[in-house]
Amino acid sequence: MKVKIHSIMLGYKEAEARIEKDAKGRPVLMVEGVGPVSSLEYIKQGFKMVQASAHELSVLRAAGYPMRNELRP
Repeated sequence: MKVKIHSIMLGYKEAEARIEKDAKGRPVLMVEGVGPVSSLEYIKQGFKMVQASAHELSVLRAAGYPMRNELRP
């Protein structure tokens, strides 16, 4: 997966990401160079999916990440 970051704190860049489980077994987005990103931080820091499979998007959507308009042509 790839995400694009538009944040004053984290900068403007693309980074690799993956889905991992947290201590309670819930899926969380892990971004290279940033670490775990909660759904609230995903919104606040201006993350956007650039490349992901349909399964990855559905897992993140079910975990509360806002994936409504992601990867639309």
